[in-house]
Formats: sequence, structure tokens, C-alpha cells
Amino acid sequence: MITISRKAHFNAAHKLFRPDWTDEKNKEIFGKCSNQNFHGHNYELIVSLTGQVDPETGYVYDMGKLKNIIKSEIEDYLDHKNLNLDIEEFSTLNPSAENIAILIQEFIKTPYDVRVMVLNGEVVGQLKRPIISGDFRSNISQGNEPEKMELTELEKSECLKAAESVKGKWLGIDFIPSEDRKNKPPYFIEINGSPGTGHIDELNDIN
Repeated sequence: MITISRKAHFNAAHKLFRPDWTDEKNKEIFGKCSNQNFHGHNYELIVSLTGQVDPETGYVYDMGKLKNIIKSEIEDYLDHKNLNLDIEEFSTLNPSAENIAILIQEFIKTPYDVRVMVLNGEVVGQLKRPIISGDFRSNISQGNEPEKMELTELEKSECLKAAESVKGKWLGIDFIPSEDRKNKPPYFIEINGSPGTGHIDELNDIN
């Protein structure tokens, strides 16, 4: 598994302020970031992708395409904006660096992701996790209702390669499927060394 990264920048103004707090408390917690007339930052964004190298192209992913996606989906949306006033998502949410990162995660649009369980180099179960309505997360702990699904041979193979890359014996591997699931590898989100197993048993007929 190889990780590639692309760095980008955008400039934006913001103010960190809770209207239910006094000016004194806002200043105590947020300092200069609570300035009522806003202030600007130069933000640095690093987007990383991890996957197998395509034997035909030598790429994990085309960096030119990644650059264009970052520009059209993130930079053009946030650059030279007042985050509090111009970005709808921050009309009721403090535009901290952490919340900006969460917002950017939402740009990865998919109707569902997949959790695959690997034990000692063997896929023992999987489930489909639809994205929660009004959210970008698919965690079962957030109230998600998983569904049964079948993996393609390529998805199984890629998951086993991912497990081997971290030398793990018991793993939960999360991925977003590609549009052409039979011929294009999935996009891995996370490899979890202590995964939750909710609904895996009943959806895969495991005793």
C-alpha cells in the first residue's frame, strides 16, 4: 500500500463566537479569534490517498485529477470567503479548524461505505453501511442500520492486501466502493485494529 498526498491552500476570514455566551467568555475561550470584525487565515490543506499502485499507469491515483477535484470541490467553495457569512454550513456552527475539516469530509459524497472483517488473512464477513440522512457518517454507533451485501473478487483481494500491509490478524477494513466494482479497486477509508462487530454475525450467517 502506498500513500500519496496533495497540498493545497485557501484563504478565508472567520470569527469564533457563541451567541449564548457573554463577550467576556467568548474572549476568554477563543481569544483574538472572537474579534467581532472577523480576521483572516491562510489555510493549508493536505489530502492523502492510500492504495495499490496501478500496474498499467504506475499511479495510486492521477494527481492531476486530484488537484482538479480539490480545486473545484473545496478551494472554489471556501477560498476568499467569510466563513461565518458566506458558507451556509457555518451559519450556526463555529468555523474552527476542526469543523472545517469535518465539512471537507462531507465533500466525499457516497451513498454508503463497506465494513469488511478480516481474520488471519481471510474475509469472514462484510456489511453495507448507508450514510446517515443529514450526516456524512455511517457509524452503527450513530444509529445506522447496516445491510447485507456481497463483495466482488477484486474487493476481497484488495482488502486482503490491505490487511497484509499492516500485518494484522483481526481487522475491520472500511472502504468506499468504486463505480466499477468488478474492475476498479475500492477507496480505503480506514483499517481498524479493534473493530466493532455489530450486525456482522447475523448479516453473514456466522455462528
